[in-house]
Parts: sequence; C-alpha cells; structure tokens
Amino acid sequence: MTCEGFRPEGVDWDGKDEYGDKLGRGVYIYKLAIINTENQKAEKTEKLVILN
Repeated sequence: MTCEGFRPEGVDWDGKDEYGDKLGRGVYIYKLAIINTENQKAEKTEKLVILN
C-alpha cells in the first residue's frame, strides 16, 4: 500500500556530485525534487553529514 505524497521505494545515490567526483567529509544541504506522472511536484530540503 502507498500513501499519497510518499515514495514507496528508496532513491539510489552513488555518493558522487554532478561531475562524478566523490564528496568529501562535511555537512551538505541538498534538495530532492520528484515529479509524478500527473506533473505533481514534491520537494524536500535536508542536511547530509558525510564522515568518511
């Protein structure tokens, strides 16, 4: 069962930036935007902490 406004599966990310470089240690702010098949958009902005 899925609830409106939620994505039932995860989002894969390889830990690299848009240039293909691995991100270094630090605190990053990211925004995830998803558009469904009915052109409805959901956005979320969060912090990401990378320790390795």
